[in-house]
Amino acid sequence: MLGQLLGRRYKIVESLGVSSFGQTYIAIDVKLFNKKCVVKQLKPVTTDYETLKVAKRLFYSEAQLLHRLGIHDQIPHLLAHFQENRKFYLVQQFIEGDPLSNEFTPQTQFSEAYVIDLLQGILEPLAFVHENNVIHRDIKPSNLIRRKSDGKIVLIDFGAIKQIGTNVEDTQEKTYDTVIVGTPGYMPSEQASGQPRLSSDIYAVGLVGIQALTGLKPDQLQKDECTAEIIWDNLGDLSPRLLGVLDKMLRYDFRQRYYSASDALKAVQRLALSAPPITITEYVTQQQLVVPTLRPPEAPDHSLLPLARANKQHKFIESQIHVQPQYLITKDKTTEKRSFLPQRNYVLWYGISVGTITSLGIAVLFYIFVYSKLVGLQPTRFPSQNNSYPSMPTSTSPP
Repeated sequence: MLGQLLGRRYKIVESLGVSSFGQTYIAIDVKLFNKKCVVKQLKPVTTDYETLKVAKRLFYSEAQLLHRLGIHDQIPHLLAHFQENRKFYLVQQFIEGDPLSNEFTPQTQFSEAYVIDLLQGILEPLAFVHENNVIHRDIKPSNLIRRKSDGKIVLIDFGAIKQIGTNVEDTQEKTYDTVIVGTPGYMPSEQASGQPRLSSDIYAVGLVGIQALTGLKPDQLQKDECTAEIIWDNLGDLSPRLLGVLDKMLRYDFRQRYYSASDALKAVQRLALSAPPITITEYVTQQQLVVPTLRPPEAPDHSLLPLARANKQHKFIESQIHVQPQYLITKDKTTEKRSFLPQRNYVLWYGISVGTITSLGIAVLFYIFVYSKLVGLQPTRFPSQNNSYPSMPTSTSPP
């Protein structure tokens, strides 16, 4: 496939991965300045007429769905979809960034503030997905991209999603459930049995948060033999509020979880109001440093990506990096306003001082000007040269 031109426009340059549904590539758009994009090839199980007919209907239905979801800033845009040589292709926006799987190095444990910020970043686009009555069904670190431009989390791999209630009917009018989609460990029991729900995604998001807190993958966590609940709350000293939110996300019974991402997001946002700021080391990955002062002077960038904590084997030299305090805050708007308050006070007092001094100067100049005009209207009297001062009487002797 490398070097092949698809749709007379998209040239394959790199293979990203293979799954049971097809293969994903990086391509360049030869008709749009060689811009990078992602091409996903979907392969039907069989190529007979009836199977292709059903696959084509589902393909275009999913393409419409991806186009509708792509209006969100944290979901890749759908650029094109077409059929070629009995195979179906989706072309999506290429997201410049790194998956969270690169941040989650083995045994690396992040702070509560980082986890709260991470959960909020995942739930924001996922809430939009759930509002469109869609289940992602494959939330995991490798499908969550940390965008380089602003550090936001982008949901990818929407080839696995289907509209709720969508089933495949064969030629004999027998209805079958949709194919089980998901990754073992991040997939709850109801999803594994072919009955995913909105709260199934919440379960996966909770596991991503636990992995960030503990440094352990889902298959390394133990389960209670009686309740089948994951045992994780004894792995660290957590605040009761965060403990409660994650515990509700990870309930074995889907009816006891948050119903959708919108409900979970509200709970996490309440946590963010009291969360401490993220430390600078949690913005730094072991792959790269992205801070404003490290960029060339001719192209300054005043953003600080909320990157992950550096691996212990790599040293972070804070003296080489100058970070403004307002970057070390969470996404909580209340905290953000308080962090900018001192700077705004300095500007306010400076403006008042300059205005006062200027007003006094103008008043003094105005007074001098008016006084000089008034004095100039009065005649000036000078003593005449012919006038003489009266002389003092002289004493005379008696005759």
